[in-house]
Amino acid sequence: MVAAPPARGSQGAGLGLASSAKGGADPRQARLAVVVVAAGVLAAWGAVRWGFCQPLLWLVVMLAWLALPVTARRGLPLPWLVPGTLVLAVGLVVARDHELAVRHTTAFALAVLLFGLARLAAPGEGQLRWLALGVAGTTVLVFLQVGGGMAAALGNLDALPPGLREAAAIRLSVGRAFGSAALPGHYAALVLTVVPLLWRWAETSRGRYRLLPVAALACVAVALYLTRSLAVLGVGVVLLAVTLLRGRRRWVVWAGVVVVLGLAVAVALQRSDLGSLQPVRLRFVNWQVAWWVIRHHPALGVGLGGVGQAGLKSPWAGGNITPYTHNTPLQLVGELGVAGLPLVVAAALGLVSLLRRGAREQPHLAMAVAVVPLHNLVDFSLYSAEVLLPWAVLVGTLAARTTPLPARAVPSSWLVPVLAAGTLVASLEWRCDAALAEALAAPHGGSCGAAVEAARWAPWRVRPVVAAAELALAGRASARELERVEALLTRRHWVQPASAGWAELRARLLLAQGRRGEALVWVREARRRGPAGRDLKTLEALCR
Repeated sequence: MVAAPPARGSQGAGLGLASSAKGGADPRQARLAVVVVAAGVLAAWGAVRWGFCQPLLWLVVMLAWLALPVTARRGLPLPWLVPGTLVLAVGLVVARDHELAVRHTTAFALAVLLFGLARLAAPGEGQLRWLALGVAGTTVLVFLQVGGGMAAALGNLDALPPGLREAAAIRLSVGRAFGSAALPGHYAALVLTVVPLLWRWAETSRGRYRLLPVAALACVAVALYLTRSLAVLGVGVVLLAVTLLRGRRRWVVWAGVVVVLGLAVAVALQRSDLGSLQPVRLRFVNWQVAWWVIRHHPALGVGLGGVGQAGLKSPWAGGNITPYTHNTPLQLVGELGVAGLPLVVAAALGLVSLLRRGAREQPHLAMAVAVVPLHNLVDFSLYSAEVLLPWAVLVGTLAARTTPLPARAVPSSWLVPVLAAGTLVASLEWRCDAALAEALAAPHGGSCGAAVEAARWAPWRVRPVVAAAELALAGRASARELERVEALLTRRHWVQPASAGWAELRARLLLAQGRRGEALVWVREARRRGPAGRDLKTLEALCR
């Protein structure tokens, strides 16, 4: 094992924990490092796949912070907390999509808290190796998916509500592995973050001890190919080019260049959408929509996750198939507005400064941290908890090794309410998702009534209500259940107040109840809200 270089600030003193008599780190700091690394691995494996993962992570983070002495809670810089909390709170109020705003606000808050714990714990090289192995281990899921998992899932699409089958079929039929993430590109970014750590491990090991990191690197390389993500491979090329310019182990780096370029060529030959430049064209549409939103909502923005809803009336809305901009800095400006722009700029400058210091003192760790920001210039993986949370651990570790801890502790008046609120929200969302899964798995194609009850666990969510409505419209609900679903959907109007899809769904529910006049009003409202959306002429004709 290679010993971790000491951080500039005294890590044990920063925690408020005395060093042992032999000069080693306090055992409590070592235990905290184990907890932080385990949280990063757990997030990489289960933030999307396991519903219990996020409430469990919140519980672990809450217990870790509260177990620290009050004077030792110094992992977060106070000047950032007040404006950051204020901007996120305002974003929740003005959000065009409150469901996504709540989800992303809690995820970003959890990432900040995990960053602070990593900065306090300062995981050593050995612990980072466990993190790298844990993340690389998710490649097993990729091999299972390619070996038949995706084909089996395609055969079970009938278990989903009709409104969800098409999206699931498109995602599975393209054949791109997505591992433990929601999207193939996000998973590729996740595993690429640990490549510099595994590379460093292989460089500093000898004999049979080198076999494990080399095997992990080989698994990651195959997984990167199976995700077919050219954007992530492009990030790898950029980082290798920077390493070459720094003159470090040129023959080893050139070998890496050959491998990455070989993967890129193989992926390009497999991608059928590159000939029409579809990925580039779609991103260009996303960026145009984002700029339109910024121009029309300049002051306070549209809240986290709100760009898709706010851009429904833009000239490019018909080609914008996602609420995400595929450029995170641009998206944050649209979401937070002018009020949040200073915070975005300060965060970007702080990250650049951290990477510059890290490049001098911890080059392998700095490269690992640089992967996600570079990827988010053309994607939105920072909005995915399975990428964001392990990355937060890496950023906190790099900060611990290159910068002193803040002088003041985080006040309990800020820390405790955030920990309590985040744990509560994550727990309710887990309960909602679990109840909805049970409703969808009920005999005869799912239970509409059970789906309605599931939606009540999280009043800020509209998607469970949509699932209940789809079940009702599929002929699996009585007139009474149709009325209940329509009433619940009406009460959730505030969640997405500008949603054309919400208006269309309400029109369909009203039509199913025979209320044609009201249905016609909402069909026309759906057309007004999303003029570039899908054709509603057939539905409108049925309402006449």
